[in-house]
Amino acid sequence: MKKVITLLSLIGSGIIILDSFHVIDSLAAFLIAGLVPGTNIVLAPQQMLDIFVGAFGFMASRLALSAIRAHRTKLLSVERHNTLSPQL
Repeated sequence: MKKVITLLSLIGSGIIILDSFHVIDSLAAFLIAGLVPGTNIVLAPQQMLDIFVGAFGFMASRLALSAIRAHRTKLLSVERHNTLSPQL
């Protein structure tokens, strides 16, 4: 119970600190309008598209590699099981 209270207090403190720095507003302005937080720089729409495509491609490749590794591990474990079990 003490761990839960400590964890909830830590999460709540983090949310309050991030809110005092206006992190949510800055992130929303960056994602919607391309306004770089802490500066007056505004990214062009093509640059934002490049960033989104790059981030999406990175996440998609990570998911695909994870699925391939899981499938390969499953196939190898079945193959090991078949080679170690006696043939009747």
